[in-house]
Amino acid sequence: MVNGTVYCGLWINEGKGQSLGATLTLRKEWGFVLVSFLTLYVRYAGSHFWAIICFALHQTRATSQGQDDLHHQLQVLLRARSSSGGMVMNVLEMSWGRRLDRCAALLRCFPIVLLATMHLAAFGVAGLFSSKAITNSDNEVLARSASCGWMDEEPLTGRTTPSFDDAARETADAFLVTTRWSVRRGYDYARSCYGDLLGATDGSTCNIYVKPSINSITTTAAPCPFPGRVCATDAVTIDSGYIDSDRHLGINVHEKDRISIRKVLSCAPLLGEKYTQGWFQPPASAGVIPNNSYKAYYFGPRLSDAATNRSSTEYTFTISNFSLHLAQSEYHISYASYFPTNESASQFTPIPELLASQADIFLMGLENRAVYPNMVEDPWFEASIRSRSKFFTASKDLSFLGCIERYQFCTNSEAECSPLTGFYSLSPDPSQNFDLSATQRAVFRLLWKAVEGMSLYVTLMILNKDPLLANNYLWGGGGFTSSPLPGNHWQSEVRNIFNASLALLQQRVVEYASPPVVEFRPGISSLKHVVRPTDSEALRLCDQVKILTTNYTSFSFLGVVLTLLAGGIIISTNMSLPTVVSWVQLKRGKGLHQRLEWIETNGLQLQRMACEGRGIGPWSGREDYAPSTVVVGQKFSLTKLSLEHRNRSSSEYELLDQTRGAPYRSFITP
Repeated sequence: MVNGTVYCGLWINEGKGQSLGATLTLRKEWGFVLVSFLTLYVRYAGSHFWAIICFALHQTRATSQGQDDLHHQLQVLLRARSSSGGMVMNVLEMSWGRRLDRCAALLRCFPIVLLATMHLAAFGVAGLFSSKAITNSDNEVLARSASCGWMDEEPLTGRTTPSFDDAARETADAFLVTTRWSVRRGYDYARSCYGDLLGATDGSTCNIYVKPSINSITTTAAPCPFPGRVCATDAVTIDSGYIDSDRHLGINVHEKDRISIRKVLSCAPLLGEKYTQGWFQPPASAGVIPNNSYKAYYFGPRLSDAATNRSSTEYTFTISNFSLHLAQSEYHISYASYFPTNESASQFTPIPELLASQADIFLMGLENRAVYPNMVEDPWFEASIRSRSKFFTASKDLSFLGCIERYQFCTNSEAECSPLTGFYSLSPDPSQNFDLSATQRAVFRLLWKAVEGMSLYVTLMILNKDPLLANNYLWGGGGFTSSPLPGNHWQSEVRNIFNASLALLQQRVVEYASPPVVEFRPGISSLKHVVRPTDSEALRLCDQVKILTTNYTSFSFLGVVLTLLAGGIIISTNMSLPTVVSWVQLKRGKGLHQRLEWIETNGLQLQRMACEGRGIGPWSGREDYAPSTVVVGQKFSLTKLSLEHRNRSSSEYELLDQTRGAPYRSFITP
């Protein structure tokens, strides 16, 4: 995220629907607390689920028929309802202690051991992975910022520099510096997350937008995009496909209110030498350097005053002899753009051979001053002239790449689409193209403004030659030497330009909701010149842009609720099941033996019966969970009696015959 914070609380991720999209976002530390709680809660609910299993097994095994000691010992263990791990240990210890029938006991106990082991494993895994089930894997959050909107551009509209007052100069300064910062950041992101000429990506920096990158379709043998025979080779055409406002860009609106955008870029090297008359020396005049020769290229007259469509020269590009020898960098790009429905933004008027219909046209003239140890056959960077130093230099004084850009807007699922055309042919007022809802109009305007910043014109104006991948091949050290470029390197440059435009589109949407903080002058932030929208729907979108972050954790609210609800049902069922079953058994008069065995195999009832066997009593509450002596406060010690008589034979003990109603008294021989 560029600036601001993240919304913490409950919100709806429209991309997943009203129910599945209910999302709870917390700071990372509170998210850890919730995950820890739910992990413990799941395991606690698992212990209650095991208790339900024990109750069911106990009742199923209870019978009025006589059974051996192992059967009754298992019933006692099931009634104790210890943990599944404790059950496994107790059963194994009990079976192992039976020296005479150890193997038979182990076989009889195996089903219970297996069931307990399966339960232990299942809820162990559930406890560990419960957080995975309820945590959104994409970790989408809503960006929040005190500022929202676009940078103020008004001083740059319909003005000339001399008319700027101090306030206008500051606003223009803020806009241009922030735009350059933003465009450079977009290209850096594209290099890291879309893959550069070596196909490498850096995943550590690609966790910002809802989609790390937007896929596109590249055709490397496309027809020339211009009507005349101006292309030196086949063209490269790249189609973004339909970029969804929610799925790809993170604008969190209902499915019916989504807008999609499509961009198509087609480029090819041009036959530049076909449109020049060679070197010439202009007549001496003011501003002309003496003895300097020039070479002009005629792709259409360049406009000196776009506002009045007045041309200053009949040629589009020019290069001087001095510039060849006084170059300051290895590469330099001159450019010219044409927007068919926006002459004020155009820089030239194309000749008929270049006048592609319904498209924005861009020409890039590359001045290549790099030297290579081997010949370069790439048509845009061609270097075949061998110097005295055995290195190769550029074959052409200027080499040209021509491109056309087209855009298309569509409603959800491409139900209704605009023509595929130049950008300014699509009005920022969506009512001229579609019949849209208020939310759709706000989304359309946001996307229109974001697309304006992804244009090739903006990149060329702001960065010039800086985005070239050819810069990565330079040796450095102050020289102009470069490693040789591949024969189809210009295609990599086109792909890089297109990828960067997609990255800029992603970035611009996020910057609307969370504008970047750029200190363009000491102590003055760019946020001072952000214009906040006034339309209610546009303001709502300020709080509806999704991003990715690792500093916060988003949970599926439905997953959290279902986890708590399922655990609550298991816990409440376990706590009430024995009571409800006992009541039903009494009410129906069936299963009374199972009911009584459940009561009497309780540890406290077993203690009561052990005491009665040694003449300690009388007791009340024989069918309660916790029996008690009739004489309140009666004192006795079972352990003491056991220690005093542990060496005596069993014949010295007489058990009280309770069936005859004899009074409680001690039958232990003194």
